[in-house]
Amino acid sequence: MQRDIFTNTKINDLEQGAIFYGALSENYPNTELYGIIITPRCDISNNKVNHFNYLPVVPFEAWIINDFWEIFKETILKSLNNNLKSYFQNKNLSPSIIDKFSPELILKKYDKYFVKAKENSKFQELINGIVEISKIHDSPKIEDVKAIMKSYEKQAKTILTEINNNRNPNFHIIESWSENGKYNVILLREIRKISYNIGLNLHKGIEVAGLDKEQLNRNDINVQSELLYIEKVLKSPFVEHLIQRFTSNFSKIGVQDHFSELTNHLFNSYSN
Repeated sequence: MQRDIFTNTKINDLEQGAIFYGALSENYPNTELYGIIITPRCDISNNKVNHFNYLPVVPFEAWIINDFWEIFKETILKSLNNNLKSYFQNKNLSPSIIDKFSPELILKKYDKYFVKAKENSKFQELINGIVEISKIHDSPKIEDVKAIMKSYEKQAKTILTEINNNRNPNFHIIESWSENGKYNVILLREIRKISYNIGLNLHKGIEVAGLDKEQLNRNDINVQSELLYIEKVLKSPFVEHLIQRFTSNFSKIGVQDHFSELTNHLFNSYSN
């Protein structure tokens, strides 16, 4: 069940939460993207800015084979390697072998140490899993990712649950405004900008071909887009929730942690 989180844009107006077509993102150079305006409402209404900031909005189908794949691939490979190292340790073999040599060479040289049918089957399963995932390049086909997701359903769902429950500070998931059942992912750490004049005229629709070189250089817009225009507006309180998540990434203060044995120290001090 999708939420009702969008409203139409106001005539002759640009507001925080406005979603426009023609945005850019570093990791999605060949994807048609939207951007969501994050500049504060008061700065917009009082003309206190000379440009507007936005965050890229990526279709879920594009995100799944890019950012999700990177997280997923790293998670699965780490798990497979750790399991393989445990197998080696149980046979009094050095686990550092896993990090130094290819899985194909490890299978060839160390298969003989796993003589029992069950452990040999598991050993080969781990090796084959590493080979299967490692051979998929950094820009995989959606079919490849779907196949791996089915094989490692638990890990895939764990990552998606972290995104859905706002436990990953890099991404924010929202519904699609045009297709029921579809979703988009907002990139919380990639701040982009468009100039004041471009932003104020988005409601009219701006032909990219009519912009000069200087305007194109000063704005983070996709030059392959024919038209820049506002699609929808993320309404309250959903836009405030997005801004809260965005700002939390830049308001963290790191300090030195307490010493590692503080828990035991406090327990022993007050339990005796």
